[in-house]
Amino acid sequence: MSEFRQLMPASSDDLLKVPTYRNEPFCYDVFDFNAEGKPQVMGVQYYLAFRSTNDHVPIATYVTNKREPFYRWLYGDNVNLGPVGSATLKSVPVCKFVGRKAVEGQTFSNVPLFEAKWTPETIQFYDIKGVAPDSTPGFEFNRELRKVGHGHQTDRAKLLLK
Repeated sequence: MSEFRQLMPASSDDLLKVPTYRNEPFCYDVFDFNAEGKPQVMGVQYYLAFRSTNDHVPIATYVTNKREPFYRWLYGDNVNLGPVGSATLKSVPVCKFVGRKAVEGQTFSNVPLFEAKWTPETIQFYDIKGVAPDSTPGFEFNRELRKVGHGHQTDRAKLLLK
């Protein structure tokens, strides 16, 4: 992710000009992870979903950080639960792209849920002195630091340099 961020424009206005392809929210991401001809729905083995304010500050979780309540919240009655690696989704609509627009394509039935293991972020090069990383100044520091690059007018106050 860090390498990908370096390819993107520094300013939010320029970032909005980058063409993107986005699925409709009701469509699932379906892949053949092992190249065995068996499609699976993309899932994860961490169960976090945050509510946030309008300015994207997390304020609470939607459900507990446990597998079954999370899947019941996320998939409703569309999931057949079982041990990790054996859960399936009953109905799986997928999108296809017509140009850059996502439109609903076919719907699959009883598709296995691929649950990728959670791996904590291992890259941390700095510690923010004087502010908590999960505070508003900490979030602003990280947002501004990600933007630093050619063509960006750095806000020194957000980087705690003023």
